[in-house]
Amino acid sequence: VVVVAARGASSAAPVVLFERPLMQLTLGDLAAATSGFGRESQLAERGGRSGAAYRAVLPGDLHVVVRVVEGAVAGLREDDDNPAAAATAFRELARLRHPNILPLLGYCIAGE
Repeated sequence: VVVVAARGASSAAPVVLFERPLMQLTLGDLAAATSGFGRESQLAERGGRSGAAYRAVLPGDLHVVVRVVEGAVAGLREDDDNPAAAATAFRELARLRHPNILPLLGYCIAGE
């Protein structure tokens, strides 16, 4: 699950899930599942174009990695503030399947 967040983002921002569309999650749910995006659940620090990665267990015993990114992501330009373009890019990424890459289960765009 990828979270594109801005400082001061609303915890009510919805999470869009591709594989489990009936599961209703918010940014606040992801924050709770990762101990507030705390160090104890952090798997990797921010590096390159990728954000920090956190482990989380979602309802239904679904174990996921949550990556929080800021700025340009998924091939989007820094100045592109179009949420529809970001959603399209994430849908394209979710189609990728490879044994060495974790599938993208969903995304959350929180803030400006």
